[in-house]
Amino acid sequence: MSRFRLSSYVPLPLLLALGIIVAVLYRHDATAQNVVRPTNMLYDATLSGNVLTLPLIIRIPATICENGTPFSGGWSTATGKWPAATCLEGTNVTLGVAEFEDGNDDQLQYIFRLPTDWITTIDLQLYWRTSVTTGNVVWQISTVCMADAETVDPVMNAVQTITDAAKGTTLQANTATLSSLTTTGCAAGELFNLKIMRNGAHASDTLSAAAQLIYAELTIRRAI
Repeated sequence: MSRFRLSSYVPLPLLLALGIIVAVLYRHDATAQNVVRPTNMLYDATLSGNVLTLPLIIRIPATICENGTPFSGGWSTATGKWPAATCLEGTNVTLGVAEFEDGNDDQLQYIFRLPTDWITTIDLQLYWRTSVTTGNVVWQISTVCMADAETVDPVMNAVQTITDAAKGTTLQANTATLSSLTTTGCAAGELFNLKIMRNGAHASDTLSAAAQLIYAELTIRRAI
């Protein structure tokens, strides 16, 4: 009985090409990211070795309106550096804003406790609007943390800057984003102080009108 020889029927160059293709496909499969789509699965993050990372979204209105009267919504303000709290009553929607005037260094500060399972990164988004269609606003962000038995008036971390352009249409909602706030000196479970300031005297701040802050949004990562 004669033996079957693949080389007798398939040219050698084709065999080599097939070998290369198989090797590439194997390498792709070995390095590809696994995608798991579980259904009706119970995940117990409390079991040893299990870690589940989740985002925690904190949304802070700049101002809250009650019967046409604005309130700060939990923000703290410094003497002579506070943005005016204003109520905007439209045909359908009533909302409050904080008016960061042109040329001023108006600022707001907000304090909260970091979760005990917080891990490093915090992102910030500011939602604002303005009455003009051109120019840039310069938002300056500062942070600091306070632990048990530490001073409640510590030196803040270095300022981070967001330069954001006005929309081409007046009074449209605008989003300014800062990825990865400075968290030097911070640890899980500590008090976190956020300061938002408009530096109207900054050379890059060319917005010739008030920047009306609607709210701030923080995205915090937790590992449980």
